Amino acid sequence: MERFQEIQDIDYLYASTRIRSLERSLMTTERLRRMAEAKTDDELLKVLEECGYGEIGSLSQVPAAIARKRAEVLDDMFKMAPDKTVVQIFLLKYDYHNLKAILKGEAAKTEYESSLMEGGRIPLKKMIASVSSAVIGADGELTDIMKHAANEARDVLARTGDPRLSDTVLDRAAFAEMKELAEESQKAHELKSDFLMEYVKLKIDGINMRTAVRLKRMNQDSSQLSKYFIEGGSVPLSRLRVEITPESLISIFETSPLKEAAHSAADALREGKGLARVDTQVENALLNYLKNAKYIPFGEMHIIAHVAARETEFTAINMVLAARKAGLLPEEIMERLRETYV
Repeated sequence: MERFQEIQDIDYLYASTRIRSLERSLMTTERLRRMAEAKTDDELLKVLEECGYGEIGSLSQVPAAIARKRAEVLDDMFKMAPDKTVVQIFLLKYDYHNLKAILKGEAAKTEYESSLMEGGRIPLKKMIASVSSAVIGADGELTDIMKHAANEARDVLARTGDPRLSDTVLDRAAFAEMKELAEESQKAHELKSDFLMEYVKLKIDGINMRTAVRLKRMNQDSSQLSKYFIEGGSVPLSRLRVEITPESLISIFETSPLKEAAHSAADALREGKGLARVDTQVENALLNYLKNAKYIPFGEMHIIAHVAARETEFTAINMVLAARKAGLLPEEIMERLRETYV
């Protein structure tokens, strides 16, 4: 994409000021607690209205309200961002989620349409048509990285019948594309900020940590480990391809923002615990990294942080609703939630 001049931080002055105003409507821990403790559905829905989700008549309407809010947030950020790639990078997960769902659904000859998600760069109808063709992406609708990965993933799934391997092919491609967009964004800005790139690397490290624990539990042959890890993080894969032990996990991530998550991962290995706490701490580490944007007057990091904060908010709302439906007590619900941006 051709650019005629580099983007300066001052170009984000309006966006940064506007986003600080929008942060007042973000979901807070106190608001989540009110949702968890709500005596009635109306009390819960009132909290969502306070956060800008509009008037919602019943719990069954919440998914549609979240979808509208997501579209509104992305539209606002696209309009405000001098560099659109800082927003586009957050759309990739929907495209790759849909790729996985379509490929696995078609391979198993099962219904998959209900699991697809709006919000990606590629409209659902075009995605389905492109992935359903003999050569995926032949119609030019997919990016080159996406096209090659989708064809490889379909071949892997046909040969092995292992959806984990086909998912890993697509995960690698997703992060390769994220890094490509982050590099493009970095080149576009005068100060060559690495804020977005470091965020992507931290996400990769978090996925690789969780993968290492799961592979250890499966007693996976160490010679096969490279098939499952994602390249491009701050932690060299050579350190993860060795024998994983609780002690090695702690050592590998000792100087990383994921240090706390690594200690929980080590405990999970020692005691056979689930990884829910690890997942939460990885997400908290990502959110704490994004909070650095608060200390910077203006720049692309405010847009990055706001979109990510909203995504965290959508997840938290869905978690509260699911937990209440399952009959969990308010304190049990709060224990399962991640930190909030504000």
